[in-house]
Formats: sequence, structure tokens, C-alpha cells
Amino acid sequence: MTIAAPRTVPTVPTAGRDRWRARVGLLRSTPGLLGLAAAALAGLILAFGVSAAMAGQDQRASLDGLASSSQSLGAAAQQIYRSLSDADAAAASAFLAGGLEPAPVRDRYRADIAAAEVALATANQRSAGEAALTSPLRTLYTELPVYTGLVERARVDNRQGLPVGAAYLREASGLLRTRLLPAAQDVYSAESARVAVMERRAAAFPMPAALVGLLTLVALVVAQVYLARRTNRVLSLGLLAASCAVVASLAWTAFAATTVSGHVAASRGGGSALVDTLARARIAALEARGDETLALVAHGEAQSYEQHFAGIVGTLVGAEGAGGVLDQVRTQVDDPRVRAPAGEAFGDSKVWVSAHERVRALYAAGRYNDAVQAAIGPDETSSGTAFGRVDGDLDRAIRAAAAGFDREVTTAKRVLDPVPAGLALLTVLAVGGTAFAGWQRMREYW
Repeated sequence: MTIAAPRTVPTVPTAGRDRWRARVGLLRSTPGLLGLAAAALAGLILAFGVSAAMAGQDQRASLDGLASSSQSLGAAAQQIYRSLSDADAAAASAFLAGGLEPAPVRDRYRADIAAAEVALATANQRSAGEAALTSPLRTLYTELPVYTGLVERARVDNRQGLPVGAAYLREASGLLRTRLLPAAQDVYSAESARVAVMERRAAAFPMPAALVGLLTLVALVVAQVYLARRTNRVLSLGLLAASCAVVASLAWTAFAATTVSGHVAASRGGGSALVDTLARARIAALEARGDETLALVAHGEAQSYEQHFAGIVGTLVGAEGAGGVLDQVRTQVDDPRVRAPAGEAFGDSKVWVSAHERVRALYAAGRYNDAVQAAIGPDETSSGTAFGRVDGDLDRAIRAAAAGFDREVTTAKRVLDPVPAGLALLTVLAVGGTAFAGWQRMREYW
């Protein structure tokens, strides 16, 4: 008879399972739950601190971008537009002088072209290969030499007394107004849109960080209620300190964001938007000055130039001498440093219009040479002298508005300067308070 071997019963690894159960039991116990709650609260506090710091960093980066906007692509595009418009007016004035043009007028034309070329190189460098700017920049690069070539051809013909020179000058001016200036405007518009985006980002309230902060504060309150019920302790100094630190962080974040938003709004209304308005007014005045001189160059074909001049003047000073752009700036802008030169530009524009009417009256009376002298002469009553005062007034107003923009942006940056260090300190205090509260209650079970 065969005796069967006894069956071997496998041993169960009870030691490992017991350790697992012990750990699970520890986590389910009051000390374990306290530790988990403290870790979760610390994580929320850190998440709030990081999100608030990132929001502040994003605001600061946008403010830095705004602070450098005076040296930006838009400033270069504005310089191109202004320099080319002034060069066109100077070229027409030089042509009217006949023969060998006055050296100051010729020097002004050359300086304008040189400034436009430098600004164009700057714009190309700062465009960073943006696709939207490729076409207008290419137009500026290719058409500017064509424009200067036509002006030089008109100049040579004019010195020889050939009437065809006037045709070349009108062709050059037409090229500038239909190709070069619109291309510069496209570059300026693209940069203005970028500045507007930076302004919105700088002024945006950090809502995600605020929501995380509110969630953290609610979690701290819930934790204190839980501890009071579980441990019969009315107050936890650690959690109270953490709650105070989170409240302080929320308040500081909200205050900084609101203050920065106010300064950005001020920089936009009294700064970038005002600079844009005044810059466009100055460019329009330069175009009108070009119309004034080209109307004399064109002789019998002056009607279109006169109509364009009248439209621009109406925009600047109003149809009846009130209500125009300059009138609005001088009466509605709060900053006296901008209002004063804008008011002077408004008054000098009226003088310029009167001088222009005198030029047209002399031309209509058949006194062409006297009309030319009244348009480009050096005396105080000439249209050119009056326009020079208008241009100088607008330049001062633009500089004052730009300075106001810089002041507001700089103030906004100063508001944000202490925020990172302050938030970091408050976050450390809140995490420390939470850890202390958890340790204080957990040690009661040891």
C-alpha cells in the first residue's frame, strides 16, 4: 500500500500585508488625516503663490515692453512717415525757389531722407521677420530710391529751366503718397496693435491666481472647522497665521493689479493714444504743407491739392475754426504740459491758414512770384514760417505726451517691484503656519 506524501500548504506573506494595512490604518487615523490635510493645504498655498508670482511676472514683462515702445518698431515707422512727408514738402519748396535752391531747404530734404533711411533700417531690424511686415518693408526699401531719383531728376530739370521738372516732382509726390506713406502706415498699425495687446495684458486682472487664492482661503477655513470639531480646540494659531498670510497675499495681488491697471489706462488715454493722435495730426499737417507748395508747382492743376489741403485743415482746426483735433486736445486733455503746446499749435494753425489764403489770393491775382515768396519766404508773415511754428508746437506736444506715457508705465512698474519678494515671504509664512498647525495636533497622538 502506497502512502501519499503530505500536501504542502503555501505560506501567505502576512508580514508585507500587515505593513500595508498598518500604513493604511495610519492614514485613516486622526494623525494621518491631519498630515494629509496639512500637505494638501501646503500644496494649495504653494499653487497660489506660484500663480500670483507668474501673473505678476507677466504684467511686468508687458510693462517692460511698453516702457521700450518709444524705441520700438512703431516709433521707427512713425519717423519714416514724418521724415518722408517733410522731405516731400521740402522738395517742393526747393523747386519753387527756382534755379539753385536755398541751402537750408536742400539740407532739410537731405536730412529727412537720411532720417527715413535710418528709421527704415531700424524697422527692418526690429521686425524680427514678421510675415505681416515683409510686404510694406519691401515696398519702402524698393520705392524710396525711385522717389529720390525722381526728385533729383526734377531738381536737375528745374535748374535748367525745363518745365518737365514739375511733372517729375508731381510723379515723385504721387509715388510717395500712394506707395511709401501707406507702407509706413501699415508698419505703424502693426506695431500699434502689438502695443495694444501689451496694454491689455498689463492691465488684466490675474483672475486664475485670485481663484486659487480664494480656494486656498476656503480650504483653510474648512480645515480650522474640522480641527475644532475633531480635537475640541477652538483656535489653531498656525492655521490662523496661514489664513492671515493668504488674505494678505490676495489683498496685495488685487491692489497691485488694480493699481497697475489704472496706470496703464492713464498711460493709454493720456499717453500712447494721445501720442498717436498728435503724431497723426503732425503728419497730416506735413501733408497739407506739401499740398500747399505742390499747388504752386502744378500751376493750373492745383485744384486737387487745394481740396486735400482744405480737408486736412478742417480736421486739424475744425470747419469753422473750432472742433478740430487740436481744439479737442487743448480743451479736453488734463495734462497742462500737453495742453499748452497743443493750444499753441491750434492758434498757429489759424495763422498758417490765413497765410495760405494770402498765398492763394496772390496766385489768383496773377502774382505768381509774390505767391511763391509768400509760401516759402523767410519773413514772419510767410506760410512756411507759420507752418514751421505749427510743426514745432506739435513736436513739443508729442514729446510731452510721450513723457506722460513713460511716467505712468514707470510708476506701474514700481508698484510691482516689491510684489515678488512680498508674495514669497507670505507664502513661506502660510506654509510654515500650516505645517506648524499639523505638527502641533499630530504630536498629541504620539
